[in-house]
Amino acid sequence: MKARPLLWLLIAGHLALGLLYAWATPIFEASDEGHHVGVIQWLREGHGLPVQDPTRDREHPTIYAQEGSQPPLYYWLGWALTAPIPASDFEQAHVPNPMSRVGVPNTTHNPNLYRPQAAPGGTWTVTMALRLFSLLLSCGTIWLGHRLARQLSGREEVALLAAAFMAFNPMTLFINASANNDNLVMLLNTGALVSIAALWLTEGRPRARSLMGLGLWLGLAALTKLNGLVLWPVAALALGGRALTPERPANWREFLRAWLSPARWRSAAPLLARDLALTFAPAFVVSGWWFARNLILYGELTGTATMVAIAGRRTIGLWDLITQEWYGFFLSYWGVFGGFTVLGPEWVNAAFAALTLGGLLGGGLALAAAWRADGWQRATPERGLGLLSLAFVGATLIALINWTSQTYASQGRLLFGAIAPLSAGLAYGWWVVGDRLRLTRWLWLLSSVLGGIALYLPIAIIAPAYQPPVAVAEADLPADVQRVEARLGSALELIGYRADGAPHRPGETLDFTVYWRVAAVVEADDVLALVASGRDGEVLTQVDTWPGGGLLPLSRFEPGVIYADNYTLPLAEAATAPTVITLRVGLWRAAPEHRLPTTDLSGAPIDDPALAIGRLIPATPEPPPADLPGAGTTWGGVDATTASIRLDGLTLASDGALTLWWEGGGTPADATLFVHLLDASGRQIDQADGPALAGFWPLTAWVPGQPFVESRRFGNVTILPAEAIRVRLGWYDPASGARLPAWKPDGSRWPDDAAMVDVAP
Repeated sequence: MKARPLLWLLIAGHLALGLLYAWATPIFEASDEGHHVGVIQWLREGHGLPVQDPTRDREHPTIYAQEGSQPPLYYWLGWALTAPIPASDFEQAHVPNPMSRVGVPNTTHNPNLYRPQAAPGGTWTVTMALRLFSLLLSCGTIWLGHRLARQLSGREEVALLAAAFMAFNPMTLFINASANNDNLVMLLNTGALVSIAALWLTEGRPRARSLMGLGLWLGLAALTKLNGLVLWPVAALALGGRALTPERPANWREFLRAWLSPARWRSAAPLLARDLALTFAPAFVVSGWWFARNLILYGELTGTATMVAIAGRRTIGLWDLITQEWYGFFLSYWGVFGGFTVLGPEWVNAAFAALTLGGLLGGGLALAAAWRADGWQRATPERGLGLLSLAFVGATLIALINWTSQTYASQGRLLFGAIAPLSAGLAYGWWVVGDRLRLTRWLWLLSSVLGGIALYLPIAIIAPAYQPPVAVAEADLPADVQRVEARLGSALELIGYRADGAPHRPGETLDFTVYWRVAAVVEADDVLALVASGRDGEVLTQVDTWPGGGLLPLSRFEPGVIYADNYTLPLAEAATAPTVITLRVGLWRAAPEHRLPTTDLSGAPIDDPALAIGRLIPATPEPPPADLPGAGTTWGGVDATTASIRLDGLTLASDGALTLWWEGGGTPADATLFVHLLDASGRQIDQADGPALAGFWPLTAWVPGQPFVESRRFGNVTILPAEAIRVRLGWYDPASGARLPAWKPDGSRWPDDAAMVDVAP
């Protein structure tokens, strides 16, 4: 197939995939989309360009936040495009999720930046229109990027591969399928680079029309986003090179000599001044007023200090920035979605790494080949253009490092202003690798693999991350649902819950499902307080959230419908174990201290429900010392072989601290341990009765083969007798008082089902 149809096929594929990403991502859930649409809505409401005030905006956040500091071209175009579309529901649609887990990749709850929409309305239509507009801009970027790659490499295969890398990069698809000024600056920067390339590669003096056209690209780019300014020194460098070396030097030594020659500067100065004037006069006319406005309003040309004050300031050194954030920066060039909350699987990230490393390897091979050929001395126009493109990429990266060292913005997608030369360089590197391996005909497989990943991610990863809980019919509730039937607030009913029942270790995650229903329409989006606790009330994990992990606010509940609300929560790594995990469920409005009442379904006040949702066992069980007194004594069953509780031994300290090592399996019923301290004559001098681990580890929770240790204290004696004493212990049913059968290590039964263990303090 010829090159032109292939290019249009790539663009069509990009557009189709972009529409898929737009479908998979709820409105405002793309990077900063809510604030970008907020700027456009501000214009739609007739307010004019935003005027930023960090002090005011911190106390009363605006609908546009820091994006109100951005140059206005994209927003003006979006305003003009959507002006005919009514959107009276913006205030109801544009509600931030205060519990959003921004910056936590693959968070198990609250991935959403905003409250989910009840149904598509005017604001949804406006946002989708802006997304389609952005996708059309990105199609233009691919077309221009293909042209730039062909100018840089002189090879159609490289140009098509570069276009594929731009078309099928999942992160560019995600951004291009959102309302974001990056999409316009990508187009304008690429157009400016194509214009610079044409001026650089064309023989003879640049025409005035071409120079003014370049100036228009530069001005429009700067009026869209500040990283468009990075092009200005690159354009000046290109114009200086053409003016100082019109006869195309044969090597870089001659080129450098021309730049350092005062005579050459004197002769070229009039021509260079004319070229610079024809180029930058239109650029200043288009964008200069914006920088003057910033100077008048904020006392700075770019407005970045004001933007940082609103976005949030930080200070971080270059070394820390690189070592701590490089991986997230890399991944966010290829594919981190939402508010840095949704991430693809590891195999996808590995594919991105392989794709990047292959291109870098090919670039290294190309540099090595050029060194062997002429020591990089030959100054061809293509090499000069490559250096100009490299200068633009380097300047973009330096500007980004400067920006992200001031505020939290370490995202690879902020390099997308240079997406065309980056993709061209990656494509050329892979072409070199393919040429070395004689596999250039198979390079199209790279675009197929990347396209397949780009197709997989919105269907399998992005869309499911924003799916609210499903409705469940009463008859379809699982048989093992543990009924609760409590009411939180005025209408939210807790029907029951399910937990996996498997033992967990500190640092692992715990899965459980809560079943909700509302008795009537709820107007307020009250917040669930979920607190999982363990031994002695130790908090293992907690979260405040709208139901559905943030994806189903109460105002979205349909009365009478039961919703299955699934959670996966991490358990604290330093948690004390073993213990039963108990989930406390409450509801608050406006602030955590404003708790709503909890009642039974008849309206009688009750405590917040406490749900037994799991068991926590030690990460590394503590083995008992060898040859402890009492080891081998067992309880339960019909004989020693069927016993379910085993004592691995005990120790008694002189201060009355008793330590017991246990092992056994869960029993169908709980029991209480009695522990009596007897003197040498058999007289009871103290006792320390009670359930295992003060009730936090009942017999029903014990894990077969999982040992644990507990401590008790005899509190009525301060100094134990020096002579040998005896500990009497056993288990009994707290309701009936019946004792569990107790078996000696030899299998015979203990009298009165009470084991006797002689110890020396």
